[in-house]
Amino acid sequence: MFLPKKKYYCSPLEADISDGYFFYNQNDSNRPMGGFFGVVSTKPCIADLFFGVDYHSHLGTKRGGIVTYHQELKLFRRSIHNIENTYFRTKFDAELGKFIGNSGIGVISDTDAQPIVVNSHLGRFAISTVAKINKVSELK
Repeated sequence: MFLPKKKYYCSPLEADISDGYFFYNQNDSNRPMGGFFGVVSTKPCIADLFFGVDYHSHLGTKRGGIVTYHQELKLFRRSIHNIENTYFRTKFDAELGKFIGNSGIGVISDTDAQPIVVNSHLGRFAISTVAKINKVSELK
């Protein structure tokens, strides 16, 4: 199994994306699960991204998604697949050649189709969320 040399298991707020790879997964048997993986590199990142997200595929059974960003072309490439009836690897393996760029994020989710690409006054960016809200009853 592929495991990167630099890895961080932390909350999204503690993730240090400037130094390699970052992981996050939520594990609570009473809620839908999910996980994400990201890469920021000086070389093409799709192989590391693909295997990093595949490593998290046991955390969810509904949807998987990957997005990469090519800085020089200012180009996002995104793909989201239903993984309810087959493995993550099977769905994404054939299209890996279309992804270009040195940074990317991937997500396994039981709730939403992600990652999403957002156009805003701040610019264009991709985002993914994996979250658990504690004490949700106190927020209502």
